[in-house]
Amino acid sequence: MLVQTVDADPPNAVKSISLTVQCQTLINFNYDILIKVNDANDNTPFFIGAPYTVSVSEATAINEVIFAGIEADDNDGDNRNGQISFEIVPNQNDPMSNSYFDMPNTGKGEVTLLQSLDFETRQQWTVSIVAKGLIEML
Repeated sequence: MLVQTVDADPPNAVKSISLTVQCQTLINFNYDILIKVNDANDNTPFFIGAPYTVSVSEATAINEVIFAGIEADDNDGDNRNGQISFEIVPNQNDPMSNSYFDMPNTGKGEVTLLQSLDFETRQQWTVSIVAKGLIEML
């Protein structure tokens, strides 16, 4: 029976547990057992350095990267469980933003421009971005 939580992630970073089982009959037996702890995707991603702000010229070319500094972590380590993807999600407060901006490479924190900007028509946009683990969380 497990009497406390075991976590393969820092700060505890438990990778294995050693124990000895003693069997007592007419002859005593000791069995050494090594239990390997597998990491689980059990942490939610969080943004580093958010909120992000960028100034973009209205002369910026379509499909050009306008921001490349979006970062996130989830404390699940440098393995598959720690891989994070990014996605622009519908912004109910600024629904037009989804037709102007994109994140074509979900593994990178880069935003590209989909349509030309016009300073005289609009000076500010709000883009909603979600970070999520590539592996389904527990």
